[in-house]
Amino acid sequence: MTAPNIEEIVNQRVESIVQNITIKMEQQTTLLIEIFQKTIENLVQYLVSVFHQTDLKKSPNRKCQMINFVPPTNNPMQWDAGGIIKTVFAVFLFREFPVVLMYLLIFLLFFAPS
Repeated sequence: MTAPNIEEIVNQRVESIVQNITIKMEQQTTLLIEIFQKTIENLVQYLVSVFHQTDLKKSPNRKCQMINFVPPTNNPMQWDAGGIIKTVFAVFLFREFPVVLMYLLIFLLFFAPS
């Protein structure tokens, strides 16, 4: 009878451990991707509802002023009580929302679980 080769036994056990770790990592990755997708879907739905409500409640004159926001001078802007921050956010929301939505959808397409 031949004695079992210790090197082969160790290699088999290491391969088994590595395979188990790989399987667990794939399961965890798939689970995290699903959670991320649900989070992004909820975020997009929330942003769309906010955008829709903002669109309905604002007068056309205010929407035009927010979209056509251009600083009147080259002087540095003052950050007074969040006024400029709100205006910049409104400009971002109305001008860049479709672009951000497009990037989110592209990101989801590339990182969706197979």
